[in-house]
Amino acid sequence: MRAPNAAARGFTLVEALVASTTVLVAVAALAQLVAATALTARRARAVTLAAVFAQEKLETLLPWAVDERGLTASPPDTLDRDVAGYVDFLDVTGSDAATAAAAAYIRRWAIEPLLADGGRTLVIRVVVLDARGGGATAQAVTAVR
Repeated sequence: MRAPNAAARGFTLVEALVASTTVLVAVAALAQLVAATALTARRARAVTLAAVFAQEKLETLLPWAVDERGLTASPPDTLDRDVAGYVDFLDVTGSDAATAAAAAYIRRWAIEPLLADGGRTLVIRVVVLDARGGGATAQAVTAVR
């Protein structure tokens, strides 16, 4: 019998299995990380769009608040449910959606006189909700005298 050659070394089956398992675990962890990153990016985009849409509505309402005719106070629950005249249904670009079912975002606003100064100051609040159930919401609030 010959003695094993010292120069002819290789990996054993156990070493190859351990290395394969290590690589497989690393790839699975990386795949989960990529999926979580994509979900976070999508949610961040939805929240950013909601904030932009809320600010746009606030800027639309501000000139009316300083006008002589002013804005009338809204019903008390306009931020909690869809009240005609105090709700918009928007698509992902911020344009009016054809129907509430086709909306990507629901934008509601409330106009409330501040009773502490006799109603001369109006508090305008705008809330934008993700109609697709993504949980993205944004608010914009201002007070106008």
